[in-house]
Amino acid sequence: MLLKSKDGVIRALSGRIGNFIFRTRNGKISAFYKPKKNRSIAVPISVQLREITDPLNLIIIDESSKSKQQ
Repeated sequence: MLLKSKDGVIRALSGRIGNFIFRTRNGKISAFYKPKKNRSIAVPISVQLREITDPLNLIIIDESSKSKQQ
């Protein structure tokens, strides 16, 4: 998933937050779902990501499968 800062404050993000790994390449912030433990989670992935991105003032700009492979 590709992310973008709503106000332009965050230009790069790298590392793990919760079940997601964030990486910045060519000025684009990507989020990859990678849970620490292999088990079923009751909360949908999109809800988990929004709980992380909302306080950081980030929005999801692309959810295509191509962005997951990059």
